[in-house]
Amino acid sequence: MKISVIITCYNEANYISDCITSVFEQSEFGFINEILVINDGSTDNTQNILNNLSKKNKKLKIFNTKNNGLPSARNLGIKNSSGEYLAFLDADDYWLKDKIKDQLILINKRKDINFVYTNYFDFTDENINHLELIKVKSLNNSKDQLVDYFIYDAPIVPSTIICKKEIFENIGLFNESIKTNDDTDMFLRILEKYKIFYLNSNMTCKRKRKNQITNRLDLLLDDQIKIANLAIKRNFKLDKYKNKRESFRLIKASIDCYFNHKEKKNALKYAYKSFLKNKLNIRVYLFFISIILPMSFSLNYYKKLKSVFYKFRN
Repeated sequence: MKISVIITCYNEANYISDCITSVFEQSEFGFINEILVINDGSTDNTQNILNNLSKKNKKLKIFNTKNNGLPSARNLGIKNSSGEYLAFLDADDYWLKDKIKDQLILINKRKDINFVYTNYFDFTDENINHLELIKVKSLNNSKDQLVDYFIYDAPIVPSTIICKKEIFENIGLFNESIKTNDDTDMFLRILEKYKIFYLNSNMTCKRKRKNQITNRLDLLLDDQIKIANLAIKRNFKLDKYKNKRESFRLIKASIDCYFNHKEKKNALKYAYKSFLKNKLNIRVYLFFISIILPMSFSLNYYKKLKSVFYKFRN
């Protein structure tokens, strides 16, 4: 089995060494036949760092592009890969040493598995030594993975996945016209033809940075609507779930505005829009209850309410 690791980067001089070193230090590094780094027009010291790292291991291959964007960079990596399996890694993230090992154990047991995703740890530059485990939704027992992912998302983080290259040969590459969450569009397209598998493993560390657009969920809503419309155009059965999906996205944006950005007015605006889209969205009611409390208590109270509800529902 050969694995191609695809790393995309733009001005990641502060992080790219740790990222690539985490691949070098994989306990099953022997199965990694190449590490493709797409340096997408970096203007900092990224190129010099990559040149030095390439001297340490011949498996590291560097491709330089002119700031064409993340989907284009990922596509270039896929096109130039030679492995049977592909693993993606963002340049400011890193893996713990058994990331590939855990996934290979599963793949070797289950030859029918084409795509594996896992949990991950969140951390910030300000608190780099504190890793918060993010447990991801499993779709393994879902009656219809496409519908479940369309409505709720998992979320699937690209840096956690390993998948067969043949998937992209059959469904096509990342949509370069989508500026944010192009991975969501890709996963929806994958689920139209393939089943995916969740592995309860915690070997990926995802960095949260202040200047990332993904730190503002409300700024992602327009692209999410575009992604939903494209999915519905391909699979009209999803149309009846559109409002439910939008309600879920809106309440997530509301929660993000209130708890992460201290913007109560925007939070209430998105929560109300979420309510109008789906009056049965229990998260909206939990949020309205928690927002009455002082900020110092409301987040923990919301998490507890949500945990109790989902435990009761399941």
